[in-house]
Amino acid sequence: MARPRGGIHARFVVPLAEAARRAGYPARSLYAQIGLSEETAHEADHHVDLDAYFGLWETVMRALRQPSFPLTYAQGFRFENFGVVGFAALTASDGWEAARRMARFQRLTTDVGRIELEEQHQLAVFRWFRDRPLTLGHRVANEAVLAEILELARRCGDERVRPVEVTLRHPAPADVSRHARFFGVPPRFSASEDSISFPRAAFTRPMPMAHGDFSAFFIREAEHRLQKLGEPTLVARVEHALLAALPSGAPSMPGIAAQLDLSERQLRRELETAGVSFRGLVERLRRERAAQLLGETQTSVDQAAFVLGFSEVSAFSRAFKRWYAIPPSEYRARHAKAPGQG
Repeated sequence: MARPRGGIHARFVVPLAEAARRAGYPARSLYAQIGLSEETAHEADHHVDLDAYFGLWETVMRALRQPSFPLTYAQGFRFENFGVVGFAALTASDGWEAARRMARFQRLTTDVGRIELEEQHQLAVFRWFRDRPLTLGHRVANEAVLAEILELARRCGDERVRPVEVTLRHPAPADVSRHARFFGVPPRFSASEDSISFPRAAFTRPMPMAHGDFSAFFIREAEHRLQKLGEPTLVARVEHALLAALPSGAPSMPGIAAQLDLSERQLRRELETAGVSFRGLVERLRRERAAQLLGETQTSVDQAAFVLGFSEVSAFSRAFKRWYAIPPSEYRARHAKAPGQG
C-alpha cells in the first residue's frame, strides 16, 4: 500500500487507542474514525494521513479533558513500537548510538517530522521539528513525542534519568503539575522550539540488547527499506561526502563522520556492517573516478591528481599504474574522447 503524502505509520495509532481505552474512551471508535481496525493498524506498510492522526488526538483530548493524556500515552512506550527501527536501536552498542539510529531511520515511521540530535557541551539535545499549524491535535502529539523520548531514554539503561530542560512551542494548559512530575522538571511552554535535553552521560551505558550480529541484521534491513523509499543508503551518503572532500586531500574518517552527524566509531561499525571499509571506499572511488576523468573528459593528468586529492602528480601516477597497469598519460591517450564527442 502506498504511503499517503504527509503520513505516519499506523502502528502509532495502536498505543494511542490503547491509552484512550485505559482512560475510558472506546478504542474501536478511534480506529473507525480513520477507517482501520486494530489488525490493519499493525500492517507493515500501512500509513495514516497526518491530519487524520491529529484528529484522533483531538477527539481523545476533547472527550477525556485530561491535559496530561499525552504523558499517559507515552508511559510504557517501547523501542519495539518502532518496528525494525526500534530493533536497530535496541541492538546498538550504547544509548547514544541507539538515539542516532532512531534519528537516522525515522523516515521509515513518518515523513512529516524529524528529530535532530546535538551534543552541546555536556548535554544531549533532542529537537523535534514538524511544520504544521499548532492545532490541538498537533500540540498534544508534539508533547507525546518528547514524552516518548524520555521513556526511551530511561530504557537505555537508567530508569532514574531526568531531563535538564523541556521546551514546548505551544502555551501551557491550565494544569501542568503532572507534566512537572512526569518530566522531573517543569516544561517551559511558549518556547521557540520543541526540545528535550539530557546529561550526555545518560547515554553512555550499553544497550540491554547490544549484539553485533543482530545489530548488523537490523541495520541492513532498515537501509534496504530506506532505499525502497528513495532514501540514500549510508554507503551512498559516505561516497557523496568523500567525492566532495577529495580535492582538499585524502579525506579522514573523523571529518566524514562529523559531516554525516555520526561518531567515528559508529561510522566504522556501520561500514563494516555494509561490508566495506573506509580506506577501501576511498580507494575504490579514486580508482573509478580516475578512469572516468581521464577516459570521458578533457581533464589532464595534473587536474585529475588534484581532483582526487593527491598531494603530488607522481603519487597519483603510481596509484593509477597499480590500478590499471599503465600510466595515467597512456590511459588518457587510449581512452579520452575528442572534443565534441558524446
